[in-house]
Amino acid sequence: MFIKNHNRKQFTLTIDLSGNLVPASFRQIFRSASSQKTFCAFGHTRFFLPSITKNLRENPPKAGYRTGLILIIIILFLCASCNHRSTMTVISVNALMMDTFVSISIYNPRDGDDGILEETLDFIRGLEQLLSRTAAGSDIRRVNEAAGGEPVAIAAETYEIIKIALDSYELTGGLFDITIGAVSGLWDFTHGSEPPQCADVLIALEFVGLDTIELRNSMIIKKYGGTQLDLGGIAKGFIADKAHDFLQKKGVKSAVIDTGGDIRLLGARPETGIWNVAVEDPFGQSERIGILGLTGGAVATSGSYQRGFFYDGRLYHHILDPATGYPRETDLISVSVTAETATFAEILVTTAFMMGLSDGMQFIEELNKGPDDIGAVFVTADGMVLYCGSLTLD
Repeated sequence: MFIKNHNRKQFTLTIDLSGNLVPASFRQIFRSASSQKTFCAFGHTRFFLPSITKNLRENPPKAGYRTGLILIIIILFLCASCNHRSTMTVISVNALMMDTFVSISIYNPRDGDDGILEETLDFIRGLEQLLSRTAAGSDIRRVNEAAGGEPVAIAAETYEIIKIALDSYELTGGLFDITIGAVSGLWDFTHGSEPPQCADVLIALEFVGLDTIELRNSMIIKKYGGTQLDLGGIAKGFIADKAHDFLQKKGVKSAVIDTGGDIRLLGARPETGIWNVAVEDPFGQSERIGILGLTGGAVATSGSYQRGFFYDGRLYHHILDPATGYPRETDLISVSVTAETATFAEILVTTAFMMGLSDGMQFIEELNKGPDDIGAVFVTADGMVLYCGSLTLD
C-alpha cells in the first residue's frame, strides 16, 4: 500500500462560487481540520482525514450563508519542481451567470480566439435563458406555469435535456428526478433559516414523479398543473457540454469550461497531454486528497457542505431526496465523478452521493463495466476517502 502525505505545496486556484465570504465559523472548521495530521492512501484503501462532525456541532455557521466552495479545481501551473520553462499561452474569460461563476480558458489560442470566448459566453447566456426557472419567457418557466394537460412547445435544446433527465430516471432508481421543482421551491438554501412545514412538503410530493410529465414531438405536457421542473441538477453540466461543442466547431483544439464546478475538458492539454484536476479536501480550504490526470472528458462534484443552513443543530443541505422532500441522509460529505460528458457526470455524482458510500461505489463500478469510462472519489462524513472506477489519484 502506498501512503503519501498530501501537505506538499502546489499552485492551485480556489474559487468561492457564491461570491460571498466564507463564514468565520467555517474558516474555523477548516483551520482546525487542516492543522491536524493528514495522510492519504490509494485504491480501495482509506484516506485518513480529520472529522468535521465535532467542529460542525461546536461551531455551526450562521444560517443562510452559502459556502459554495468549489471542490474540483484545474491546476493551471505545473508543480514548482518542474525544471523547464513553459511556452504555453492561455486566454480566459469569466462571468457570473446561472447563479455561479463561469470560466472558459483556451490554451495556445489562435488570432481571433478572444472573440470566440465572448461568443461562447453569449451562447451560454442563450441556453441559460431557455433553461432557467425564473427568467421571463424561458422554456422551463413557461412549462412550470402551464396548466395540467396543456401542451407547451419547447426548443430543441430544452427537449434534449429533459429527455436525458427522463432517460436517467430508471438508471438512478428515481433518485435523479427533475420533477422535484414543487418541493425544491419550498426550500431556500441561500437565505433560509428554517425548513418548510411538513404539510407543505407532503402536498408538493404529490406532483413529483416520472409519470407527471410527457414529451411529445417538440412539446411537453404535464399531468398536473402543480408539477414543477427543476433542472438545477443537470443544467450546468449540459451547458458545459454544449459550450464544449460550440468551441470545437469554432476550431478550438484545447480548452477548459468550468460552469461553477462542473468541468468539461476539450482536447488534450498542450505540452503534457494531461489535464491535472485536483480533488480538494472538503474539510479544508487548502488541502487536497489527490490529483486526477485526465486526457479529456468531464468532472463534476456534489457535496452536502456546498449549500445549506443549520436549524436546531442540524445541517439542512441542498441535495433533496425526491421520495421524502427533505435533504438526503447519507454517510458522505462529497463525491466527485469523472465521465465522458459533464451532463452524465452531474447526473451520476448526485445519484452516487444520495446512495451513500457502499451503494454509490457499487453503482459506479457497475456502470464502469460498460462502454463508459467512469470513476469516482468519495469522501465520507467521518473522514474516509475512497475511489473506484477508471481513475487513479496521484
